[in-house]
This record gives sequence, C-alpha cells and structure tokens, in this order.
Amino acid sequence: MEQSYDCRWRYYNHSTMNYDPHDSGLLKMGDFYFSSSVPGAVDQALSLYTRAALAGSSQGIYQLVILAEKGYGVPWIIRDWLNISVHDGLDIVTERLLERCVELNDDKDLTPCALSLLRVRIGKAWSKITQNTIQLSLSVSKWTSHLDKEDILLAGQ
Repeated sequence: MEQSYDCRWRYYNHSTMNYDPHDSGLLKMGDFYFSSSVPGAVDQALSLYTRAALAGSSQGIYQLVILAEKGYGVPWIIRDWLNISVHDGLDIVTERLLERCVELNDDKDLTPCALSLLRVRIGKAWSKITQNTIQLSLSVSKWTSHLDKEDILLAGQ
C-alpha cells in the first residue's frame, strides 16, 4: 500500500519533534524540505541536516557538504564543532566536513564521504600543480618520461 506524500511528510515531521529524534527522520525531513520549492525550505533542510550531523550522522554531514558546494553557508555551530574559521574557504570547509564524515564511518568501505574527500584532495593537488603553466608543463613532461621508462622496462620482461 503506497502512502501519500502528505502522510509520509506528516509522519517524518512528527518524528523530528521528539526529544531525541532518530537521524533518519531528520535526514528524511531535510530531503523533503530540500526538494521543496517553498521559500525558506532550504534553510529548514540546513537546520535538519545540522541536527543530524551533530547527532553523529555521517549522511547529515555529507548533506551539509552538498549544500555548502551549492553556495549555502555552513552553520556556525558546525564550524565551531570542527574548528572551521569563518575566513576559511570552501575547499577547507568541505575537506574538514568530509574528514569528519569519514571518521564517523567506522567501516573501511568506500563511502560517499570517502569518495568525495578523495575528489576534494585530488582537486587541491591538481590546482597546486596547475598554478603555473611552466610548472605544469615540466611536471607533465617528467611524468610522461617516467611512464616511458616504465613501459620500456615492462616491454623488456
């Protein structure tokens, strides 16, 4: 039996009003608000994802990263919790959030947080490499010459 949208919304909304709501209810309501076109809904989603993150939900932190990358601010309580300065750029904010998200995932499997952290770190490394076109051309030529030597060694075996 398929429940209507309003019925599900009401159920999850009431579940978030408990004294100690479960993370899944907070995340679900955050998703409802985030996908809504109602004015101020994203702020509600941000608040619910923040509550889930503070409760120890890695998915809540991941959702905050998504919102931060879309241009929404990270709440001061999260910045304070992770020692992120107001002056830190988006790359530092997302990296710190994702590091905390990976720490919360006890299992060593690949998670969205781990993959996103890898993406952020590769992006930072790539931007350091490509800061200077001369430096970039030197590193590319060194890398390709290194590959050529490996290919010659492998071909001789």
